[in-house]
Amino acid sequence: MNNECMIKLYKNLKTLDEFFASVDYQTLLKDFVMQDVEKTKLIEKIALYDDSVTFFSDRKEFERCYIECCNLLKIIQKEISAKYKPI
Repeated sequence: MNNECMIKLYKNLKTLDEFFASVDYQTLLKDFVMQDVEKTKLIEKIALYDDSVTFFSDRKEFERCYIECCNLLKIIQKEISAKYKPI
């Protein structure tokens, strides 16, 4: 994996950290607790991709981690806010 891709992965991971620390995520969790079915499906999808990102980063498969990270950010961008844009 080249340096440019590693830099993009790092920036995308920072964006994910910002999302998980944001009010947007807290609101999503609150809706989950209130048993909003659509939000529950979204949380499950986000959790699945987040687990995938973690799985590939733990195994140092950074190219695959980058792909999964972009997929997760695309979902968040589409469903939550355009400010969480993958690089």
